[in-house]
Amino acid sequence: MTFGGSKNRGVKVPDSIVLSETPTGSAVRVIGIVDAKSSLNVGFRKELTEKYGRYLSHILWSDVYKAASPKPDIPLIFVLFKFNLHSLIDLHGRLMSYIHSRFKELEDKVYTVVVPVDTLEILLRARLSIVLREGELSESGLDKFFSSLFTKEYLNILKKEQNQEIAKSLRRYATSFKGSIEDFMEFNGLYILPPEIIITELEKLASEYSSLRELIDDIKKAAEESKYYFD
Repeated sequence: MTFGGSKNRGVKVPDSIVLSETPTGSAVRVIGIVDAKSSLNVGFRKELTEKYGRYLSHILWSDVYKAASPKPDIPLIFVLFKFNLHSLIDLHGRLMSYIHSRFKELEDKVYTVVVPVDTLEILLRARLSIVLREGELSESGLDKFFSSLFTKEYLNILKKEQNQEIAKSLRRYATSFKGSIEDFMEFNGLYILPPEIIITELEKLASEYSSLRELIDDIKKAAEESKYYFD
């Protein structure tokens, strides 16, 4: 690898490829490209679409993708603190144009997801708490939650049902958003996963699985105390 910080291991976080399977492990639902940003306020103007094109080429030629049926979604996942919303929309537009010209068969499969650091913290707490309690994901209902979280179908549902919460979160995490929030909401294939939405979804699970009640309360308390949390 020659992109994404791998030249400076220990200083920058290298980009990653992650897989998400169905709860039974019978199929790969998501092959995600994860690009973690360490800057406090990320701008995307200088991001090269060719970098992500190279990643897509590797995925297309991988045995996992070739064997998958149906073909998995391929989200580009940015993990960050805050970001310039206008530049993200610009990058998303450039990526979609690039994919249209070079990877036309992936037009409906590739999309952009913003994951704030405090959302990542909540997801890790939820996952690790089950491990530390020596429980099974399937017993808590979290297996379905994690396997569907980054699918395009699930993100579309969240964007439609939680549009007010998403707009609110953009005002917290984004900078230079004048006139861009409406653009973000209207753009197909552009998503954000704020911590409030994750907690809301976990609350729904807790109403079905009582074993999650204590976990959700702990996560909510930790989120309020988190050093990453921006009000």
